[in-house]
Amino acid sequence: MRVSNKLIFFYMSTQTAYSTSTNMNGVNINKLIEELMMFLSDRERDIINKRYALGKDGKKHTLALIGDRYDITRERVRQMEHTALEKLRRTAERTKLSIIGEFALNIAKKKGFIISENEMTDIVFSVLDKRENFDRNSIKLAINLERRLQKVNNTIKYQPYWRTHDLTENDISTISAKMQILLKNHPKGAMQADELCLELTKLLPKFSTSTFKSIFTIDKNIKILDGFIGLTTNTKINPRTLRDKIYFVLRDTNKPLHFIEIANTIIGHQFDQKTIHVNAVHNECIRHNGFVLIGRGIYALKEWGYQVGTVKDVILDILKDGKPRSRDEIISEVRKQRMVKPVTIILNLKNPKIKRVGREQYQIV
Repeated sequence: MRVSNKLIFFYMSTQTAYSTSTNMNGVNINKLIEELMMFLSDRERDIINKRYALGKDGKKHTLALIGDRYDITRERVRQMEHTALEKLRRTAERTKLSIIGEFALNIAKKKGFIISENEMTDIVFSVLDKRENFDRNSIKLAINLERRLQKVNNTIKYQPYWRTHDLTENDISTISAKMQILLKNHPKGAMQADELCLELTKLLPKFSTSTFKSIFTIDKNIKILDGFIGLTTNTKINPRTLRDKIYFVLRDTNKPLHFIEIANTIIGHQFDQKTIHVNAVHNECIRHNGFVLIGRGIYALKEWGYQVGTVKDVILDILKDGKPRSRDEIISEVRKQRMVKPVTIILNLKNPKIKRVGREQYQIV
């Protein structure tokens, strides 16, 4: 099971349809925006460039930072940004940028009247002529000039997104709250996307599956993992500590793994930006009694029924009822617990606590 980028998981299959249905090769966003900027004052132009990271440094500036530059309040900067955007919108409606806005509006409608900023930008970018070297931030500004779309910036609860006026912020909050209740009360703490959509439809029949899936991608309380959705507080679907990640990998593969393989699998999942060191994985497996060493560097989960201890300990546990066991029987039982060669087991039979009683029969002393 791999961690799925929220956008890729739900929408990669739809991008081809968009790219073949609309041709915007004649729209040169960079040139059009440059021409629009001529209608702004020097200060307004500087504010838009900084707010949309259109400068050479490619860095987005906060309202406060711009305010400090001009010795004005952040609220005044916000007002000036709003005024500048309205000027750009009025002019953009009479240019080819309106094609971008119309296209973006139709995408949002198909997605249930709401779409994440990253997804919208990716889809628009996918249908533009790549020879023009479009800047993604220019695309975001072009989309934002469509007045029928409401842009909501990054918040504590949600990733940045656009919505149409068909869906209110209260609608989004209602859906999010119901979704979290369903996930919290689910026995496994996670549900398949379609299953969760079905349950949400029962509770909120006026909203579409497309709306639900779009909200899955922007809600910061939600984690999507290969079709399964759970709360970010659920360590089984959103492992945070190294121990959680080891548990996740072993449970996901459902078989013992070498600690190097565990480390590489964790890296492949890209749970977060934390660096994973092979030695740290090995040390964690040794330290925590939930992981059982069953071979040379190979670990299994204790919850699978593996016994903690050495090969000798496993043999003693097999013989603890006092009944004699044949060598082959002992080897067979030990190898259910340990990935070792038969000779290793035979050598461990030469122990003061174990005695040989008859032809290849062993019993605990």
